[in-house]
Parts: sequence; structure tokens; C-alpha cells
Amino acid sequence: MKEGFHKRKDGKIVKKGLWYNVNKRKKKKISRSKAKSTISSKAYKTS
Repeated sequence: MKEGFHKRKDGKIVKKGLWYNVNKRKKKKISRSKAKSTISSKAYKTS
């Protein structure tokens, strides 16, 4: 398989992207602390 691609559950070969990486972190149970988050502090205040 070409570098930068992966096989989905349905068998289709697609490029690795945002959801590939999100789901990979979710499976490993890795999360970022609030301090290392990619979400701004302004966004936390409004939600």
C-alpha cells in the first residue's frame, strides 16, 4: 500500500486525514490536556 493511505473498514483505500488521526488517538485513549489543546481559550469560554 502507498505511503499516506490506509484501508477503511469497508475495504476502500483512502488517504490518511483528520478523521484517521482522530480515531487512531481515540483507540489508544490518548487525549490532550486543556493546556495543550488546539482549541483556543476564547472558544472554551463561549461554550
